[in-house]
Amino acid sequence: MSVVLIHVVTILVSLFVTMVCIPTLVVISKEKKLFDEPNGRSAAAVVVPTLGGLAVYLGFVVSLTISHSWISTPNLALIFGCLTMMLFLGLKDDILVLSPSKKLVVQLFVAALLVVAGDFRFTSFHGFLGIDIIPYWASFLVSVFACIVIINAFNLIDGIDGLASGLSIIISATFGAWFAINGRVGYSLYCFSLVGALVGFFYFNFKGGKNKIFMGDTGSMLIGTIMYIFVVVFNQMNLSPENLTYAVSSAPAISFGILIYPLYDVLRVFTIRAIHKKSPMSPDKNHIHHRMLALGLTHHKATAIIISFNIVFIISVFALHGLGNELLMLYILVVFASASMIPSLIIDRKELVSPDDPFQTVVVPPGLKKKRPTENCVVKKKKAKKREKVLEY
Repeated sequence: MSVVLIHVVTILVSLFVTMVCIPTLVVISKEKKLFDEPNGRSAAAVVVPTLGGLAVYLGFVVSLTISHSWISTPNLALIFGCLTMMLFLGLKDDILVLSPSKKLVVQLFVAALLVVAGDFRFTSFHGFLGIDIIPYWASFLVSVFACIVIINAFNLIDGIDGLASGLSIIISATFGAWFAINGRVGYSLYCFSLVGALVGFFYFNFKGGKNKIFMGDTGSMLIGTIMYIFVVVFNQMNLSPENLTYAVSSAPAISFGILIYPLYDVLRVFTIRAIHKKSPMSPDKNHIHHRMLALGLTHHKATAIIISFNIVFIISVFALHGLGNELLMLYILVVFASASMIPSLIIDRKELVSPDDPFQTVVVPPGLKKKRPTENCVVKKKKAKKREKVLEY
């Protein structure tokens, strides 16, 4: 069987399994009352089943198991084992709700297992900030930390219909195409198996109707774990450009650019929470997608805008890979930070979010913040006091 046909079969099998499983999971969820209850910080308006991640897992595993009989996929048993642990962690959290500390313990264990047993780790910074090969202890710490960040980044962006799955389809397809071009068919099968499973989930999540479903922490943590593997393999492969058909010269920066939305959003939200002396894991509505909803956009429009921007951004990052890690990273941060600030500026100007909202904190640069009448009064009083002091002197 040709490689192209194997990829097609892999996508179709994962798509079919996911789409067959979801209606059944919806029925089970409704009978057992396994819902995501709407609350003050949730973007959902009605109760929705949260076991979509289980369908994604089944589609991914079944399709890879079949394709493995034609083309060997590396570290299959280890990856399935780690994903199974994340599956049960997510299921327990979706059904019973776990504390962040308990989830972190399992995430750390899975990350360490991938790094030590699977050797999925960063061994070099590719010259970024003048750093190339790093010692094993530093490689271990950096890799485990990166794995935890990526897992939770995808977990946190799962807030509106189709966003986490839509972005993951684009990201996975990007890595899959790059692996395929460079002859790493085993890893491209991982990518396109995930694409097929997520397309099936996206249909029910985005379309709505009686079979509408959320992926829950189960799905988002599974995706984050798989994405970490893709990022590591991408970076490690580019250490030997002579063996590649299409090598990139700034692999760390390009990796960051491909995953820019979830990574930047988690950094942004954690910073806002830290400024207000809140736990990094405390729930709120300060994500970029919440800003889009505050502008009056529907879930569908907000998701479409974010995904479209992400596609254009990924293309630009690959086009500029010759800039080098430092300049490309600067470009990524400046452009994306500027673009993500636009909704907050509009919200601030039009006063679309109440300053008393306990779940939302609209942060804009001081020089761009709209002055309110009360603020103008305070400024005038301060200036008047200064003038009085000068006159007294």
